[in-house]
Amino acid sequence: INIVTLNFQAWPIASIKELYLAGNKIAEVEGLHRLLKLSVLDLSNNKIATSKGLGQLAANYSSLLALNLVGNPILANIGEDQVRKLVT
Repeated sequence: INIVTLNFQAWPIASIKELYLAGNKIAEVEGLHRLLKLSVLDLSNNKIATSKGLGQLAANYSSLLALNLVGNPILANIGEDQVRKLVT
């Protein structure tokens, strides 16, 4: 299965602590602010090219310990420092 779009808007998922979605074809993520207990998010080796949706991770800043975006175009497009600013 290759996931292309990830939307957490309608899922009752507030208690998820770790989410590993590496190696799919995810280009967009939405609703990340609903993952209130999220401490680990691995989105490595996907197709995320813009910051759309990633800024929602700021709502999880107190619980988020690890975010992996290695292998996504966003790191080349806006850089690691800009991504870090988005989620803090």
